[in-house]
Amino acid sequence: MGGRFIGIPVGLLALSMMAPLFCALLLGERRASLAFGFAVLFTAFFAVALLLTLQTRRSSLETGNRASLFPQLLALWFLLPVFAAVPFALSGALNASDAYFESVSAFTTTGASLLEADAPRSMLLWRALLQWLGGLASLMLLAAFLHPMRLVEMGEGAAFLPRKGGFSSVEDMSEIAVVLLLPYALVSALCLLGLLFAGMPVFESLCLALSLISTAGFVLAPETSASVSASLVMLVFMLAGAINFSFFCACLRGNFRVTRGLPEIGLFFCIWMAAGLLLALFLVGKEGTGGMESLGSGLFAAAALLSGTAQPLGGEVSVPLPLALLLVIVGGCCFATTGGLRVARVRLMARHSWRELERLIHPRGVVSIERNVSDAGMHAIWAYFGAFLLLFAGGSILLSLTGMALPAALSAAAAAFTNAGLLPHYLDGASGFSYDGMSTARQGILIVLMVAGRVEILLLPALLLPAQWRG
Repeated sequence: MGGRFIGIPVGLLALSMMAPLFCALLLGERRASLAFGFAVLFTAFFAVALLLTLQTRRSSLETGNRASLFPQLLALWFLLPVFAAVPFALSGALNASDAYFESVSAFTTTGASLLEADAPRSMLLWRALLQWLGGLASLMLLAAFLHPMRLVEMGEGAAFLPRKGGFSSVEDMSEIAVVLLLPYALVSALCLLGLLFAGMPVFESLCLALSLISTAGFVLAPETSASVSASLVMLVFMLAGAINFSFFCACLRGNFRVTRGLPEIGLFFCIWMAAGLLLALFLVGKEGTGGMESLGSGLFAAAALLSGTAQPLGGEVSVPLPLALLLVIVGGCCFATTGGLRVARVRLMARHSWRELERLIHPRGVVSIERNVSDAGMHAIWAYFGAFLLLFAGGSILLSLTGMALPAALSAAAAAFTNAGLLPHYLDGASGFSYDGMSTARQGILIVLMVAGRVEILLLPALLLPAQWRG
């Protein structure tokens, strides 16, 4: 493993800790200040040691060895949260195992949090910043590794990313990060401004903006309530975080017609509106609320579940377990920070299934699925779907073996695997679950599921297919 491949991300993580360190110093949070100070020094020392010790060793990016690159990428998603967990543990906010669970949940944009809403503000800021960084890292994973293998469709906006052919080098990854960072930061800034204009406090607006665009979700403090205008801003940016990020990359370059090449965006909004209307009817029939209030709650809940944000709305909104699982499993668009199967893949699988049915009726007919979609690409999508079902079922069974009831195990596995950690806020007590007081075994299962969902488990088929190793 090359020194820069892991040393640079660890160094950037140490640099990111400076923001919550300054926050702790300004607010007089002495113990948190000491925790972040030590974490910065420890993480920076480890990064420099890696860069110096392994500076002559070529990374898998430089050698083009995919067989070793995939395990290294996977290990990176487990290793970075180790350093991110240091402040949580040293400050006394969480014990060691809970701190690692918290950092993995934040970095994978899952949002399954063990921190109390009244925890030190520097810790809440660090969690939100980790979620924001995890969202950017997931976009880089898609752009730099999965898209070149044609394992994920990024749309026309991929033309704006630097591509020199083959796998990206460290320099190419830096260029990709720069290209993605500007629109990512701009959308986050717009979300922050919208929440501030809606009357939310500054700190809550900042943490919520960092969490919404990364589709991670953030639980507001008990004394903070979201107004109607703030809820509308949250709704808009949950949807923004769930659509194909190529749209923002293209719009920043003046190409506002990019949606013509992204049919999944239109389908995503159709699914959102249909699910919102269905939930509104359910709320009217069950709770007897007014029509407009139910419609607003239904559209908000549908956006929260589809995007994987699962951002809770003020008041109790209970969604039937099958519908909640269906929405989080479908997820958002492909090139986004959401989890789940993704709308584009669901659309292609439906079209492919319909084509096979037509072939049964007309065996000699030639029916194409879609332009630029090959049979090999469809095989990869169906392989992903099979791996998705296998890991989801396996995770649910393992959780049930730890003593969880089956509905709770299904909900917990879906929340972790689709990176929708706040899903319990939309489930009633019978099918909901709680992250508090979990055993180490349950935390370990959920951690594996969270990372598998974040890397889209496409590394697993890539490891099993020698053709991917050879490029």
